Amino acid sequence: MNRRAVLASFFFAGSSLAPFGSHVIADEQALSALRRISHTERRGKRRLRAIPSPDNLRDYMKRLSARPHHVGSPYDKDNAEWIAAKSKSSPRYSHRTFDVLFPRQGTAR
Repeated sequence: MNRRAVLASFFFAGSSLAPFGSHVIADEQALSALRRISHTERRGKRRLRAIPSPDNLRDYMKRLSARPHHVGSPYDKDNAEWIAAKSKSSPRYSHRTFDVLFPRQGTAR
């Protein structure tokens, strides 16, 4: 680089359209906002980690897999009703309906 290019780069790097020192305030505000977001995110992750107790999960899996439960079987329906009851007792329950396509052999077309 020649001397003019170096001087020009120093001049433009040192000059700013904003008043002197105001960029520091903006940076501090941005960092403060990031800290708040980070704190909220960490708190949310702690709450999510606390939800699935290993003992509860073990009991749930034993209950759900106690008998064969292929789609459309009586135990499958029982599992679905049990899961629905568990979901309704949750404070974050929201009612949703799902339509499931299940092709069966030997059904009329």
